[in-house]
Amino acid sequence: MFYLVARQLIVMALIAAISFVFSKRNNFGEKESQCVSRLLMYVINPCVIVSSYNIDFDMVRFKELGLVVILSFIFHFLMSGIAVAFIRDKMKDNVMDGLDRLAVVFTNSGFIGIPLISGVFGPDGVFYLMGYILAFNIYIWIWGEYMMTGKINLLKIISNPNVISCFAGVILFILPLKLPYVIGQPLKMISDCNGATSMILLGMLFASFKRSGFKDEFRFRIGRVAVLRLFVCPVLLLALLLIVMKVTGTQMTETMKLALNVIYIAALCPAGMSVSGFAVIFGKDSAYASLIIILTSALCIITVPAFVSLSVFLQGLL
Repeated sequence: MFYLVARQLIVMALIAAISFVFSKRNNFGEKESQCVSRLLMYVINPCVIVSSYNIDFDMVRFKELGLVVILSFIFHFLMSGIAVAFIRDKMKDNVMDGLDRLAVVFTNSGFIGIPLISGVFGPDGVFYLMGYILAFNIYIWIWGEYMMTGKINLLKIISNPNVISCFAGVILFILPLKLPYVIGQPLKMISDCNGATSMILLGMLFASFKRSGFKDEFRFRIGRVAVLRLFVCPVLLLALLLIVMKVTGTQMTETMKLALNVIYIAALCPAGMSVSGFAVIFGKDSAYASLIIILTSALCIITVPAFVSLSVFLQGLL
């Protein structure tokens, strides 16, 4: 597990580094990063979701997927409570409001989560991970946008490509017919760009960071986010996971146990690229957001294997 996480972070760092050098040499700024951010959030992410559900229907897996989605929402509710309880300050210039809370709640369950789960659990694990990502995309465009704007626009949420793709993906999974090759293959090819595009955006954002604007108080804020994201949330979510397993007892199937471990690992991941994407889209401090992602991504090399090992040990005691 440690090797898988470390290898994935090295891949991520190399892509971001290439993007950083290229962006510096070409003086890329806010206009370019907004273009890539919107491409990632409104085109590539929806393709990832729909493509993941373009598989044959199975009633047992469908029921288990429903439980995964419900528990994933509960995970996000709990993490939101932690974020609100521990992060109450606001910046006077309003450029970072909400970013800290988003970084605590929304993880990099796509770029790090998908290859990590695939390497450990195979295609079955990725299928259940899509349940977590489905809940993620719905919740981020409700609670996440509220953190950015202070209001909820129901029409905007319903018409958002990410939310639409979540429901379209589930419907596609239920239907007996799958997408024809000429449609399914382009979606898959675009979805394969998700990881690289995310890291390209991160490199662009970091290239635009001005150290002169980095205040000492930022160090406390970023450190606080890292502790909440990588330590506090994993501990509380592990407690919830163990309670669910203890209550269900012998009724829990092996596939459902696999699904629960998948979403727990997804919740262990570092702050997600969606945080920097939201920063760009809603006019917040995108360079600050990229620093949170970089720090939590580096630290998760230690925290993710540690909490996975702890989880396996405690599950063995049940």
